[in-house]
Amino acid sequence: MFKSYYTQFPEAKFIKLLQQYPNTFDADRLRNELAVIYADDKKHLPPHELLDFIIKSDLHQDIYPQVTKLCQLVLTIPSTTASSERSMSTLNRIKTFLRNTMTNDRLSSLSSLAIEKNLLGDMAKDPTFVYNLIDEFADKKDRRIELVYKQI
Repeated sequence: MFKSYYTQFPEAKFIKLLQQYPNTFDADRLRNELAVIYADDKKHLPPHELLDFIIKSDLHQDIYPQVTKLCQLVLTIPSTTASSERSMSTLNRIKTFLRNTMTNDRLSSLSSLAIEKNLLGDMAKDPTFVYNLIDEFADKKDRRIELVYKQI
């Protein structure tokens, strides 16, 4: 895909990006950085690998600051609305249970734990780590609702 961009820069996509995100990118610098990346066969990587390479090589501040911004933008924008809808659904469940008994900080922390439950499970070496942590938190204090995780 990138090899075709070396011979013919995707001008229409580039202009649409700049229109969609005005005042976010330095257009000339971004065009030059992308041209260098398209010309290098070794850098034809998916955005997450490209960003990882740029950061590990310490090129993100001086050499490729605009491409770094672009990769971060691409990686943070969801391709569908399903994940954001799930996040809001989870937030509504948490807020319903604990309506007025928590601060925004606690609500944010609980939401992050609930939304990223699978990621936490993958990161933990022990697969029961997350569940044990939740159970330990739930057992610390008597609560009006049951917080102990029940596996189905």
